[in-house]
Amino acid sequence: MHTWKIIKKAFYLPFRAYKGFILVTFLFFISEIVNSIVNQIEIGNLTPLTVLITFVIDIAILGICIAIVYHYIYSSFDIREVSLTTTAKAGFKDEMIEIYYYMLAIGGTIILSLALGIYHNISSIMDSVTYIDSKLDTVTLPKLLSLLSPDSYHHLASSVIATLIIFIILFAICFSYCSFAKIRLKETGDVKESVNFVKLSKIIKSKGIKKYLNFVILNFLVFSAVLIIMRTLEYYFVIGSIISALAEAFALFFILDSYSLFYYSDNIN
Repeated sequence: MHTWKIIKKAFYLPFRAYKGFILVTFLFFISEIVNSIVNQIEIGNLTPLTVLITFVIDIAILGICIAIVYHYIYSSFDIREVSLTTTAKAGFKDEMIEIYYYMLAIGGTIILSLALGIYHNISSIMDSVTYIDSKLDTVTLPKLLSLLSPDSYHHLASSVIATLIIFIILFAICFSYCSFAKIRLKETGDVKESVNFVKLSKIIKSKGIKKYLNFVILNFLVFSAVLIIMRTLEYYFVIGSIISALAEAFALFFILDSYSLFYYSDNIN
């Protein structure tokens, strides 16, 4: 299947499976409300039990939502066989896979930035500013920038931009591997197998590097647009929570379906 057809088909899945999409949106909305209420509680009033209950609710809801989406992606997937235990486990595994790959993106950014001397440039600039103004703790960002010479400002801006570019590239790669890992987990049921970087790389290579890059770029652009909307509107309590839930539901349908279509676009041994 052509890359654009995969993206187009996945994009319209929430509209074709509108009943499931509405249900997933409602579940994510509940999760949004629970988290909003907890976030309004002062840190001193939070208890380990409150945090644990919130975490369990989020994990269980995520697992149920994943089961609903798979019900529409795979016609052989019977949602009636899903229990609260299996969905909670699925949600927990999903979270662990995401954390693993996001940490890889952050760690890779740190390592590459150190290797390229980006952090050294930033540290040197900060040391020179500290020397100029010993009361750096009281310096505001505008004043901090005003203390920099044109050359230092240029080096700082270049270093920050370079770090952001490295992170965006690594995040896009790790995000794609993370999404493939979720499909792999659905297929094998083995977390270790799903995060096997070498195995996933072989699968991607079998599809064709050019096809993979085209797919990742198109997929990432669509997903980023949804993510920006979600993060922008979630600050408004009720309306923001509804829109955020819609965005989360759409992202879940779109990502799982698009990567599933790409994963099974050719026969894999």
